[in-house]
Amino acid sequence: MERKQDRFRMEAAGSLTPALEGAPHSAEHLRNTKEKGRGSADEARQTKAQVPVLAEKEAR
Repeated sequence: MERKQDRFRMEAAGSLTPALEGAPHSAEHLRNTKEKGRGSADEARQTKAQVPVLAEKEAR
């Protein structure tokens, strides 16, 4: 004795897993990776952290 509601639940459960069904948006997002190396923001952060703070305080 199958009801319509039971069948609907099965169909809805299948559509909640698009990655398993081969959805076009299930590919890896490459824009989330950050570039590291020369000329990148990572290099700028490293050089900025090496600036001595004591030189500014002594000049005042």
